[in-house]
Amino acid sequence: MPSTNHADNRLAADATAAWKRVEVPVLVIDDRLVDVAPGRVAFVKIDVQGWECHVLRGMRATLARNPQAVLAIEIFPAGLQEAGASGAELAQLIRDLGLRGWEFGPDRLAPMHEPWVYDLLRGAVDVVVSRDAPRLESILHRWRGGPLRPLDQFRKGPGSAAVGA
Repeated sequence: MPSTNHADNRLAADATAAWKRVEVPVLVIDDRLVDVAPGRVAFVKIDVQGWECHVLRGMRATLARNPQAVLAIEIFPAGLQEAGASGAELAQLIRDLGLRGWEFGPDRLAPMHEPWVYDLLRGAVDVVVSRDAPRLESILHRWRGGPLRPLDQFRKGPGSAAVGA
């Protein structure tokens, strides 16, 4: 744990001397939520400073039991590299799990890119994803205050690949 930014905590065996070392238990989400009824997990935020691939791999069964779940995930290539992964690997895992979605920020909402693009980031980007594209689009429509694209492209054409690709 850094002494100046208490929000930036990392899971690592080889923490630098500048960081305070604190031992914490690590749980697998599928093990922790095994008794939660299907359909009860609605939202998951994953911001674990590069360990997102590990978290997603440990929640495959939870995602299978909750296909309507919406996930907000940080893609932080420098942190992913420290954890032995990459932005492209995380974006591909998101895709392989059947999740589709959008990059979002205070001034931007854009369809997710091809996985390789996420290795080009210099900082981090947040994505919001789900297996339930219509539900995700409805949520984002309400958040944004309007449709994500022209209604005639909502279900057809090249624009629909952003969520359903």
